[in-house]
Amino acid sequence: MFFERKTKKSWFTKADEDICWEKWDITLTPTQALTEQLQIQAHALLVKSFEECLVKISDKANEEKDHIPPMLTSEPFPCQITLTLQLATFWNTITNLIPTS
Repeated sequence: MFFERKTKKSWFTKADEDICWEKWDITLTPTQALTEQLQIQAHALLVKSFEECLVKISDKANEEKDHIPPMLTSEPFPCQITLTLQLATFWNTITNLIPTS
């Protein structure tokens, strides 16, 4: 998530406010393979998929830059990376197969 920090002024106080201008969500689901060979193959597939996703994000970010606020200082924009790990279980697999819409 990329954001710019703006100072929000009220009557007697000033507070910094983070305004998000770009956010990317990547969903990765690690699995538990039955054999070591299958685990190696699954890991390689996960890495390849993640790399392809990062390339798509990079390409898209380089195409569209109209929403990026101007840089007013020499400091880079603040960013935040958040990881949420959800292990693949039988119940999660069944839940993901059920259409939600």
